[in-house]
Amino acid sequence: MSLFDTFPGSFHRKLNQRRKQSKQRRRRSLLGFEGLEDRRLLATIQVTSALDNFDPSAPTTDGLVTLREALLAANSDTAVGDAPAGSGADVITFDSTVFGTTKQRITLSGTELTIGSAVTILG
Repeated sequence: MSLFDTFPGSFHRKLNQRRKQSKQRRRRSLLGFEGLEDRRLLATIQVTSALDNFDPSAPTTDGLVTLREALLAANSDTAVGDAPAGSGADVITFDSTVFGTTKQRITLSGTELTIGSAVTILG
């Protein structure tokens, strides 16, 4: 004879009800999933040429990234010429081995440059 056998029947019913409620609470408190907003890492695109020799209507690759290529890649989030694909808010930098510490001018030979997405230009 166990200790529980000595208690009245109503005690056993209450104890069983509490056990069931406790199991139900544990089932309800299982981990859930909450979707988050779309996240993208920003891309850093490095300009390696002071030329403006990229023609978007006839894209070619020459191993150099121009400012025009970098801006087109940042605007479209796709690779353009030699520039890697942008991704959301991008950063465009200038290669210090090419541009050094002296000021250089990039003379545009094509159409004007358009900034159509969030981009930071450093340099």
